[in-house]
Amino acid sequence: STETELSSTQSKLKSTETELSSTQSTLKSTETELSSTQSNLMSTETELSSTQSTLKSTETELSSTQSKLKSTETELSNTQSKLNNTETKLSNTQSKLYSTETELGNTQDKLDVTSSQLATYEDQFGAEQHAFNRFQQLSDSSHTGLKGIFKDHSPSGFLACGLQEKNILSFWDYCKNRLIENPDQEAEQLTELFNFFFQRYLLAYPNTQIQNVPLGERFDPIAHIRTPRSPVSGNVSRVVLAGWINCKTKKIIKSTLVEI
Repeated sequence: STETELSSTQSKLKSTETELSSTQSTLKSTETELSSTQSNLMSTETELSSTQSTLKSTETELSSTQSKLKSTETELSNTQSKLNNTETKLSNTQSKLYSTETELGNTQDKLDVTSSQLATYEDQFGAEQHAFNRFQQLSDSSHTGLKGIFKDHSPSGFLACGLQEKNILSFWDYCKNRLIENPDQEAEQLTELFNFFFQRYLLAYPNTQIQNVPLGERFDPIAHIRTPRSPVSGNVSRVVLAGWINCKTKKIIKSTLVEI
């Protein structure tokens, strides 16, 4: 009986050892799985840490991008404001340009009217203005010699004095003497002025006419006055200063100064 119990006990012991061995094997397997799980957990934590780091980097980039976006929006707002100001200035400039063009058009119209008036004035009084300018260009000695004729040196005084009959006679005498004594360029200028007044004098005195002296005509000491350089007799080669006659009575008022 004791042997049987012992045998049973041994059998139980073996069974227990087998179970223990199985338990140990299971325990080792569990430990292996736990180690693998821990390893996987560590790998997951590493991945999580990496993901968190990436997320933080992304958040930083996003923040930077948002800051840049705000800065860009601010710049865009400033640019839009400048654009609005520029458009306002452009509108004002265009308005001023239109106003200036309108004023320019009005000024051009006035200028056209003035030019037309000036052209009319020059047509009517251009010769008078030219003669007055020539008179002003005379030398002081000529002005002194003519002071008894032209007592007023204004344009109207110049015309009024030059058209008087007694002054026409005196002016002709002055021109004749200058042409005889000093036939220089200014003497020709004086002759031009005399002819200007004499043409207008003929309008006021229709009974007077210029003495007709054709070139080649025989010198007549009554009808003509010869220049000092001319011979005593001969034919007229040039009329230096025209004389005039009374066309009704044929009386010679001033004999023509000629060159023979």
